[in-house]
Amino acid sequence: MNAHPARIGISFADGSPTVPADFSRMLTGLTTTVAEAFTSAGAQVHIIDAVSESPSIADFDAIVIMGGADVDPALYGAEPHATVRGYNRRVDDTEAALVRAAVAEGRPVFGICRGLQLINVALGGTLVQHLGDDGPHRDAVVPNSFSDHEVNLEPGSAVAEALGRTRVGIRSAHHQAADAIAPGLSVTARADDGVVEALEQASPWVLAVQWHPEAPGADPAQLTALVRAVLDEVSPTLGEPQN
Repeated sequence: MNAHPARIGISFADGSPTVPADFSRMLTGLTTTVAEAFTSAGAQVHIIDAVSESPSIADFDAIVIMGGADVDPALYGAEPHATVRGYNRRVDDTEAALVRAAVAEGRPVFGICRGLQLINVALGGTLVQHLGDDGPHRDAVVPNSFSDHEVNLEPGSAVAEALGRTRVGIRSAHHQAADAIAPGLSVTARADDGVVEALEQASPWVLAVQWHPEAPGADPAQLTALVRAVLDEVSPTLGEPQN
């Protein structure tokens, strides 16, 4: 039986020229927090620079798609709304290919914020390009512009089982959301205004949340629980901390 630590590939657009420097620094910090959570749980982490790398799913037991800029609307057959910005088609194509390969190989996929949106698009869904300027959701155009609100989780869903509740307070920062849901995925959390907050699939295992459990000020137990849920889907020997 394979005995190496769980190999987790965490993808984000490191230093993408399409996003402002302060936004890139914020994403780097969030990605570091997620990487540290997986490392603390006994996993071996590789942070994928989706700007320049062409990763192979064979190198990973599970993948994580982080937050970032908007997804290119052309990927889901739409013209860009005036608010859509910063997308990098090279990043989108790299991450979409990684998601599809992971699903084809039966390897767990976890997404955060843009990660949820990219996973939905990669598997055949579409996005709401702009939620508007009112309401509980807002875009993180500068660091620390997170919004706090609550979401309702479907009883019995993977996200509800992981967090042990069916209503949780979260921190988010986004102006887009899942619209048409990709075949195979199910909506398992929504905000009070109906915006999709989590998508998942039982087999091959996929879980994505629209919020940022790794954000400063978020309940740290959420990230710990979601990391554990990912590792539990990897072979149990790989998910155990190594001595």
